[in-house]
Amino acid sequence: MMTNNLHTNPLCKKEQFGEPIPNDDHAISVCLPTWEDIVNYEEREPDSIKKLKAGYPRFVYHPQIDSIHEKFRENSNNEIQLYPTYKAARRALKFLISKNPKATIKSYPKSNVYAVEFPKSSLKDAKLYWQLSGEGISSRCASSLLSSKKITKSNGSDYEKVKEKLSKLLTVDSCDIYIFPSGMSAIYTAMNAIKKIFPDREFCQFGFPYGDTLKLLENFNSKNTLFYPNADEIDLEQFEKIVSENPIAGLFTEFPSNPLLKSADLKKLRKLANDFHFPIVTDETLGALLNTDAHLFSDISTISLTKYFSGEGNVMSGALIINPNQPFYHLLKPLIESEFEEEMLFEDDIKQLNKNSVNILDRISTINHNTLEIVNYLKHHKAIEQIWHPSITDTTIYNDFKKNDNGYGGVLSFVLKNASKKTCDFYDKIAFSKGPNLGATYSLCCPFVMLAHYNELEWAEKMGASRWLIRLSIGLEPPENLIDRLNFALS
Repeated sequence: MMTNNLHTNPLCKKEQFGEPIPNDDHAISVCLPTWEDIVNYEEREPDSIKKLKAGYPRFVYHPQIDSIHEKFRENSNNEIQLYPTYKAARRALKFLISKNPKATIKSYPKSNVYAVEFPKSSLKDAKLYWQLSGEGISSRCASSLLSSKKITKSNGSDYEKVKEKLSKLLTVDSCDIYIFPSGMSAIYTAMNAIKKIFPDREFCQFGFPYGDTLKLLENFNSKNTLFYPNADEIDLEQFEKIVSENPIAGLFTEFPSNPLLKSADLKKLRKLANDFHFPIVTDETLGALLNTDAHLFSDISTISLTKYFSGEGNVMSGALIINPNQPFYHLLKPLIESEFEEEMLFEDDIKQLNKNSVNILDRISTINHNTLEIVNYLKHHKAIEQIWHPSITDTTIYNDFKKNDNGYGGVLSFVLKNASKKTCDFYDKIAFSKGPNLGATYSLCCPFVMLAHYNELEWAEKMGASRWLIRLSIGLEPPENLIDRLNFALS
């Protein structure tokens, strides 16, 4: 396995700033080894940005995507983004035209891609769309274009193999599974399908989520988004009062949530959804495919296959699953099928995804076990103020949906005592690979709230997510080895 060297030689040293994690042309993470690096990255400090050799693909253009945009750009006064299908380009165009009517589409039949061209003044809006829709071309597609190859779409074989693997893992009929270029593009598609059913209603986000889901709902809808950050009994009661008087389009939640690992009571939400006629969309990424059966209570489930399914951190993808046993199935199925295009997937990406997904049962079982040992170590450590993990956070609710004895997942978060004085030093010292992403075979550490909510830190803290929160994604390394690294940094 190509990432085994990260088990013993994590990317965490100051001189490794900007290096790709893993060492792969299509790595999706980047080494941010010190707290100062995190701040410089978020402040877009020019010298730091120049050193980046990679970045999470929806947030930072891959160097080869930058190069192909430059190659296809015909007007120096404008910018472009490349999309894999005409429908995807049209969706991007529609969003940009709402901001600036000068945006246009150009097709490149010989290359089999579509460019959305827009004035430089719209670059911020365009990058927001790229980030929240997750539909732009991949780095492998860009590499192929740079070599002047005609883009070949998925030939169907690897696509069907991935669907069959997911079908077995989730015990879901493969005809109700759709593979997307990213987890966010699956969420984006779910939102768009629901909007066609209830175009004039508002959405609800239940629980403090991975930030982009809430941003998507807020930026792509004219109505305000209902937001219940705690996802507890009080929020349930307040939500029931609202929805009983004002019908909503749909409810988005996570099980468990990222980064606070909370678990919303999906059984109670399901009853409200049935009583008041709205669909539930559940992001099950942190359920690691094997650990829960949360999808049984959802109309749509989404999963970032970038994470546990791949495990290598070198390919993006996502899955959308429609539940035939919930009331909106017959409305949602034709809407999603009318928009879904297998051509969105680049052939080399789906091949890589299929290749990476070997040994997934053993991988996730080992990660589940290792993480419980790390949680047990940290929860008894005198330096820890608070720790979040499904084994100790909302455990009664989580256990209602848990399928395996040790199935609590590989992600945990914690805050140190005297955090404002201790966290920077801890982060600088910890010998974990440091960068965004989770679910990899190698352990990762990041100050999640600083990365995801840097421009809204006070707001995030009001929601219960401290700026000093550290998120760990545990990999396949021996847990005693990881505990030694933690012990050194905590001392």
